[in-house]
Amino acid sequence: MGENGAGKSTLMNILCGTVMPDRGSFSTASGPVEPGSPGKSAGAGIGMVHQHPMCSSSLSVLDNIILGFEPRKHYFLTNRKEARKYIASLQEEYRIELDLDSPCSELNSVQIQNMELLHLLYLDRDILIFDEPTASLSEIGTEFFFSRLKRLKEEGKTIIFISHKLKEVFLMADEIAVMRKGKILLHKRAENLNPEEVASLMIGRKGDLSFPERERPEGENHGRRLYELKKTGYRKSESRFLENISLNIKEGEILGITGIRENGLELLEDIISGMIHPQEGKLYFNGRDVSRSGPAELRKMGISYVPADRLNRGISRDSSIAENLILLNYKRMHKMGVLIPSSVKRWTKEIQSTYSIEGEPQQPIRHLSGGNIQKVILSRELEEKPDLIIISEPSWGLDFNSRNRLHRELDRTAGRGTAILLISSDIDEILTLSDRIAVLYNGKVVMQKKRVETDRSMIGNAMLGLEVEP
Repeated sequence: MGENGAGKSTLMNILCGTVMPDRGSFSTASGPVEPGSPGKSAGAGIGMVHQHPMCSSSLSVLDNIILGFEPRKHYFLTNRKEARKYIASLQEEYRIELDLDSPCSELNSVQIQNMELLHLLYLDRDILIFDEPTASLSEIGTEFFFSRLKRLKEEGKTIIFISHKLKEVFLMADEIAVMRKGKILLHKRAENLNPEEVASLMIGRKGDLSFPERERPEGENHGRRLYELKKTGYRKSESRFLENISLNIKEGEILGITGIRENGLELLEDIISGMIHPQEGKLYFNGRDVSRSGPAELRKMGISYVPADRLNRGISRDSSIAENLILLNYKRMHKMGVLIPSSVKRWTKEIQSTYSIEGEPQQPIRHLSGGNIQKVILSRELEEKPDLIIISEPSWGLDFNSRNRLHRELDRTAGRGTAILLISSDIDEILTLSDRIAVLYNGKVVMQKKRVETDRSMIGNAMLGLEVEP
């Protein structure tokens, strides 16, 4: 455990051989492992499901799983039939649903994570590292994932589990290690620790584990209707569709939309952000039909967007922190068509200080932790002072301190009159922030209520498609 930027992922990448340590060594039960060598780490039985798993988009799921370790027949031909049979048996044994013939480019983040797990199971790795594995999972998905981890543990696998979520760690872990600023401050048996002690070590002071109280009063009268979906529909496949979605949001209001992501949250995010256009129905912003408007046009109208897929949609990976932060306002820092470095550095440092973003302005953003990358995107969008913010899974990868700061900032932003369309599979986040809550199930809105009219149990039942009281 540790705050964003504490060094957790870097340490795990050292174990996997993808990062060379400056000094020191490590070993497994079978002996010392040569550092800086992915092959040697793999030979020692070490495998990792990364926080932001990636794949070869042009290959199928099957080919990604066996890539580099293809079973052979007649010395040089790939025995795909044998590979398919064995992987299918792993899918049945561990209850992992994936179409092995699907192109990787069509998978969502949860499916890619499952594909990486299948890859490790296919290779029979003994030491399994999971970096923030539950960040993109709903509560139901998290429970299922934990049951899978318990099964792996019973089979003798060693599991290293990186998480910011104290409840999950104390539920699953036998031992807990805490990192801060690149050092391990504590390593003890879980039964000899308590959450408050771990939180204090993580942030260097007493930590607040609760969600912050909202600053806006309940039942506040909001402004005029700003954004509306009218009978919106879209069908991508038999299992991925939206049907007859009607929602609206007013100035200064936070509308929380929740559900299991595969039940329509991802498609809804794509439609309202302009990434795809609805096949049925209309979208309106400020009374204007925006059903066919793309992301750039929506941004010019005053709509900001914080995507769930932060690496592919939210940042330029090969650019610096400063370059990513000024993407939307670089023209203000021009003189005679040339960027003024001192202005860029001063503004970047100010934003980094305000939002607690680690790193030097010229550091490549890809070297930041997932939580710090999220803070870069959030700060850039919030600083634009938009009329409407579309924000999807804002707390993914954030430690509890950063999460609380984010929630307070969103609450204040809504208090200033900005409408916030919040998409989240985290029920606690939805209940903390939202004025009204809508739940998607099987591509449809099955519940719409004011926050004060609902609770965690009612939302959970709606997410599962169970009957909810009107």
